[in-house]
Amino acid sequence: MIPVATRSIFMKPIELPSRRTYIWVLGVAAFCALAVGGTFLIAEVNDLSAGTFTRDPLAISSLPWYTGYLSQLTAMCWAGTSSIALFAGTVSKRLGRVSPSSDLLIYLGAFALLMGLDDVLMLHEGLAKTVGIPEEVFYLTYAGLSAGCWWLYRGVLEHTPYLLLLVTLACFALSVLDDVVGVPLVDPFLFEDGFKFMGVISWLAYHYRLGLLCLRIDPATT
Repeated sequence: MIPVATRSIFMKPIELPSRRTYIWVLGVAAFCALAVGGTFLIAEVNDLSAGTFTRDPLAISSLPWYTGYLSQLTAMCWAGTSSIALFAGTVSKRLGRVSPSSDLLIYLGAFALLMGLDDVLMLHEGLAKTVGIPEEVFYLTYAGLSAGCWWLYRGVLEHTPYLLLLVTLACFALSVLDDVVGVPLVDPFLFEDGFKFMGVISWLAYHYRLGLLCLRIDPATT
């Protein structure tokens, strides 16, 4: 026989999804339809196979499986960095803990998302050459956003784990330095991509600790 406790669980009436849940489902469906439909239209207009846009590059090449593994890890860390910051900042606001730190997290999360998209899709290289935008425009934009972040939240940053943020900025600066002028006597790819990876990891750690502080969770216990 089924235990009474188990039977009571299964006999409970199923709650209907809330209106907000339906809105989320429709939003997710609309976004997916837009992404997949847009991909199909772009492929049709350019007389290309849809697989050109949907398949993994290694699946349509003869390169070894480990090709670009550090780049893939970097992309995952970009996504994690942005997700942590946006989630922690939004939850903090929803809990009524509105503070400059929560605004800072949302700003940095959006900034990380922008830089991650640029890195993964190679916007500053591929798109810039296609539409004729100088690569320096991207670097100046990022520098301006960084300066704007410091100006808006300069009173908050000193109360955050800013050492991790300084390490992040230093690593990104070294990565851009090699990309722009080149560094002699070292492997250019290892130098540029290695420092970029270290910068993203440092930024991920910074957002994680700042998120704990913003949500008033003691980082020393995690």
